[in-house]
Amino acid sequence: MLDGVALSREGAAQIAELRGLLAGADEEALGRACVGREKLGDGTVTACAAHTIRNYGRVLELAGVSGAPGTPSGRDQLLVALDAVAASFAGLASLPEASLQAVSAPSEGMRFADGSRTVAEIVAAALKHQRHQVAAIGASLS
Repeated sequence: MLDGVALSREGAAQIAELRGLLAGADEEALGRACVGREKLGDGTVTACAAHTIRNYGRVLELAGVSGAPGTPSGRDQLLVALDAVAASFAGLASLPEASLQAVSAPSEGMRFADGSRTVAEIVAAALKHQRHQVAAIGASLS
């Protein structure tokens, strides 16, 4: 069974990794093409990072935890948005078990929320997807 503490830790670890990648990147690096993510926005690392951050926020909202950032652009805004999302991920750890195990209604635009999965399953699937986004950003910055 997936619990809020484990999901919170996974989300926090991904966000910390992404924050480290972005904090160490200059504007030239952020303007590079994001490997395998060319269809996201203008295809740059910045666009991929902004998309990833927005998705963390959407996952948190679906779980009933606030923290959806706006649309960040530029390294400083990306880092501020990541910090806000990181703070909100702690809220997953305190969600009641019944909330995590409830089947979520379908959510337009979120393929994991199809009306047959629990909130915990949706968050876990989304974090798995997000892990690939973070890896693509890391590959693009190396």
